Amino acid sequence: MINFLLCFALLITLLSSALPFKLALALGNETDRLALLALKDELLLGGSGIDISRNSISGSVPNNLGNLKNLRLLNIEVNQLGSGKEGDVEFFSSLRNCSMLSVLSMHMNNLGGVFPDSVANLSAQLYELRMGFNQITGSITQGISNLVNLYLMSLSENFLVGEIPSSIGKLQSLEGLWLYSNFLTGEIPSTIGNLTRLYALSLHTNNFTGGIPPTLQNCQNMRTLSFSDNKLSSPIPNQVFGAFPSLIILDLSYNSLTGALPSDFTTSKNLIELTINDNNFFGEIPMIQSLEIEVLKMQGNSFQGTIPQSFGSLRSLKFVDLSSNNLSGIIPPQLEKLPLLVSLNLSFNQLDGEVPKEGVFKNVSGFSFMGNRQLCGGISELGLPKCSNKEAKGKGKVLSTKIIIAMVISIFFAFLLAVTIVFLSWRRKSKRAFLPVALFESSGDRMRIKDAIIELHATKARLVLDWDL
Repeated sequence: MINFLLCFALLITLLSSALPFKLALALGNETDRLALLALKDELLLGGSGIDISRNSISGSVPNNLGNLKNLRLLNIEVNQLGSGKEGDVEFFSSLRNCSMLSVLSMHMNNLGGVFPDSVANLSAQLYELRMGFNQITGSITQGISNLVNLYLMSLSENFLVGEIPSSIGKLQSLEGLWLYSNFLTGEIPSTIGNLTRLYALSLHTNNFTGGIPPTLQNCQNMRTLSFSDNKLSSPIPNQVFGAFPSLIILDLSYNSLTGALPSDFTTSKNLIELTINDNNFFGEIPMIQSLEIEVLKMQGNSFQGTIPQSFGSLRSLKFVDLSSNNLSGIIPPQLEKLPLLVSLNLSFNQLDGEVPKEGVFKNVSGFSFMGNRQLCGGISELGLPKCSNKEAKGKGKVLSTKIIIAMVISIFFAFLLAVTIVFLSWRRKSKRAFLPVALFESSGDRMRIKDAIIELHATKARLVLDWDL
């Protein structure tokens, strides 16, 4: 295992001087020279960049990196640097002298200590900052807003606390922001809506409260969004997710979000994964417009109504979990024709009727249905009772009887109406012999005929209604 501090000190001597590489090797002992030779091919000579990633290097990072005035790239990721204690990130202070630094990547090490305020003094040219997967504590400094050219920032998998600084909204070049798996608190700042170029936002596994900021709709380039495993509450604001036409992955699971889903919630036609399980959503399941969707997890809510038959057209579906809701009605038979569906969990709902037998339904391990007591049929391995046709036949007989009786009643009243019209017509003719023409042409008889017809229809309607009841 290479001792980083000694080797790196020699490298800095090499890169910050005019000495030839061979002469610089003479400054160390044989072991150090071999280490330097092993790293030689991974260094960009001339002091413009250092890439010693993925080398199992241990030790601490030297504090004299600032001697490399022309340093543009420092990549020490995926090593074993640091002790996990205070002082591991003190080298940040010296980096203020590296005014041309553009890329700083140190993720996946063992670096500890408090998040350095000196981050604010890094080069304004810095466009990539990766500090994730370490043991850094403290809060994110408001001075992070000085890095106005950042397009990627990853601070995930640390021990950061406090709130996301509102000043983060000044990083308007930011395209990717990863802060997941920390101990961050407070509300998601509304200023995050200023990051209009953002395409990836991952804040999952923190302690955020409040709701989803409506200003997020300004981030119309969003492709992946994860707020899962927080303490978010309140309904989803309208017009936010409908503003993401290119959204691919959406994860809001394990929160306390409430209300019915907005009508534009699933309008993205590029959606591949939708994970909103374990919240307090209710109402009907919305129509999914993306034919590319593969994963649909909506379990642990209070969705009502039926399973949309339109799911049968989502031929890319692989995993569907609708368990632990209040869904009712039958299982759409169209689901058995989905060619890629390997897992379907409909447990603990109020479904009834016959279980299909093809597709995922003939895979005992892939189809879960427990807690739906009215289901029947399916393959024998499911152990469900056979579906009885008696009830369906009985309903059919009752329906047929009602239709026949309704027809008889209609014919009867049609006959009665015809008789009435003939009678009134005969009566009018009989009056012509005794009444003046002007009186015969009055509208009284016509009104009586009309009233009789209306009364007959009303009587017919009441009889039919009484029969149905």
